[in-house]
Amino acid sequence: MRTPTMSPKSTFVFCNSPSLSISPSTKAWVSELITMPSPQNASKKSTIIMNNPKEIKSKNNLLQTKLNDLKKQLKRQRAIINSLKKPKNKNKIKKREAKEFFENAKFYSKNSELFVKMQLLHSKRKPWSTAEKNFALSLYYKSPSTYRYMRKNNLVLPGESTIRRWLNSISFSTGFSDKYFEQIKLKTSEMSYVEKKCVILLDEISIMKFIEYNKTLDLIEGFEDIGMLGRTNKIGSHALVVMLRGLYKNWKFPLCYFFTGSGIKGDNLVLIVKTCVQKVLDLKLIPTCIVCDQGTQNRRMFSILKGTEDNPHTTICGQKLFLIYDLPHLIKSLRNNLLDGDYMIEKTKLVTMKDIRKTYEIDIKNTARALCKITPTHLAPNPFQKMTCKLAIQLFSHSVSAAIRTCITTGELKSPTAIDTANFIDIVNNMFDSGNSKFLYDPNPNKRPISDRNPQVLNNLEKARQMFKSVVKICHKTNKSTVPPCLIGITWTTTAICQLYGSEKNDIMKNNEMGKGFFLMTNRLTQDALENMFSVIRQKNG
Repeated sequence: MRTPTMSPKSTFVFCNSPSLSISPSTKAWVSELITMPSPQNASKKSTIIMNNPKEIKSKNNLLQTKLNDLKKQLKRQRAIINSLKKPKNKNKIKKREAKEFFENAKFYSKNSELFVKMQLLHSKRKPWSTAEKNFALSLYYKSPSTYRYMRKNNLVLPGESTIRRWLNSISFSTGFSDKYFEQIKLKTSEMSYVEKKCVILLDEISIMKFIEYNKTLDLIEGFEDIGMLGRTNKIGSHALVVMLRGLYKNWKFPLCYFFTGSGIKGDNLVLIVKTCVQKVLDLKLIPTCIVCDQGTQNRRMFSILKGTEDNPHTTICGQKLFLIYDLPHLIKSLRNNLLDGDYMIEKTKLVTMKDIRKTYEIDIKNTARALCKITPTHLAPNPFQKMTCKLAIQLFSHSVSAAIRTCITTGELKSPTAIDTANFIDIVNNMFDSGNSKFLYDPNPNKRPISDRNPQVLNNLEKARQMFKSVVKICHKTNKSTVPPCLIGITWTTTAICQLYGSEKNDIMKNNEMGKGFFLMTNRLTQDALENMFSVIRQKNG
């Protein structure tokens, strides 16, 4: 009997077996067949062939989205891991130390405390509070370059892009904004009767001609836009702004604005003013007067409203309103007319610029000067300097009048008209002081508010009113006498202020709103608040 032999693959092979003559590959196949009678075929990977490009693109987008989600999830998990690696009590210790610091520290203002808190406690992901937003906006408004410098030195402040985003979120187009008025009503509803008394200020500011597209409003801005009166194809060169200011309380806010091509017409201005009065009454406020400069459109408006020199008031929507010209602008026009002419008072007294120039020439030679603030610019201003009220007010001041009287007394000034010029300047100076009172108590009695305790204030206004009724201008070139609008405007304004005081005194005392006695600060009847806003706009925008 033949004995089998064991192969290396553990298969039995008999001697003289037919399998010895087969090839190695066949032998391997036979061996596998013997060891595994039911061999498993290797599974073939199924392949999906997509010929449609849209399906490929959508599949790719889906996979890309999943990949991005996984990356974000991974980033969050890593952030959590990093935060867990840090000491847990580190932030608590910082907050505790900061709290102890603010409890013990003394700050001179709320803004200084807020600024220090921003440096110590603000984190990157923490949203800015309302107080921090207001502080950052006020700082940016004051000086954008300073704001950038502070951020450059790693001080914690909102970025410039964040500031611009906050500003762009405020939408305030030309005309009247209902949403804006809704917010104002929340404040006016809590005001007392005296607080609701207000003054309507209006003036125009010259702007640069420029057209741009507003993405928020989907509108091309820069053309003439008069709100309810429509838009034109003229490029806007002026902006008409209407502002409200408290007559007794120190509050103010802009009511509306419009873009005009070459100044608004008086007829259109009347429609705007009437609409403004109605809007003010809807806000539950009480308008008492309208204040503007003596531009041609404003004089036309007062004429349409049937205001006169002796009765400078009108009635709109059942509300009595006094019509007042801005006193600083009137004094500026008074000085400009004196540069090319003389003033004749009561046909006998002459006021001339020559007396002021001679006094200045005498004073400049002395060691101890009396006219320290007067310069050649005051005596011969250029066209731009003629628009400055400050120079005119300094020229018609008590120091100039006193210097003229001193030169007359010493015999250095021998002009026969010098004493009339000095008296004229005194009356104008006292009129301006009485028409520009800002404080309840002032060392200068002429600068105190109108009240029964200060009768000299009304006397100054009445004295100026009586004098300017008889003043005419004698032109140097033509030697003809004329009455410039500023002379009528001064008589008009002084009459309006005196009548407004009497009307308000009766109304306030009737309602027993002022227990300590009635008074009226006349600075509230000027355009100072509006001019200050214009100066801020020029500072920020050039």
